Amino acid sequence: MSSDEESEKSLDLTSSQFDAYKALYSRSVQLPSPKAPILDNITKFVDSDEGLIIKTFSKVKVQKTEKSQPSTSNRRFQPHQEPVPGRAKRAARNVLTRMHT
Repeated sequence: MSSDEESEKSLDLTSSQFDAYKALYSRSVQLPSPKAPILDNITKFVDSDEGLIIKTFSKVKVQKTEKSQPSTSNRRFQPHQEPVPGRAKRAARNVLTRMHT
């Protein structure tokens, strides 16, 4: 095997000897699909894969994923967790209240 054949196998995306690090920095990488979108960085790839970014690439729209909404059910309390009734407020005992009585 010559170094050119090894290089081509390490840059072939479908090969078992694919070297991702080498493919990132090589200018001779051939994409398996020429219509595949080229993204700037990993974050854009992950966002488009999760459906967070909706863009049209060759007139195909990515469906936005629905996030699950928090439940709006009321909390159910156990009998021992119910609110305890408090005491009624009494008038404050001070000099003025004693003078009126």
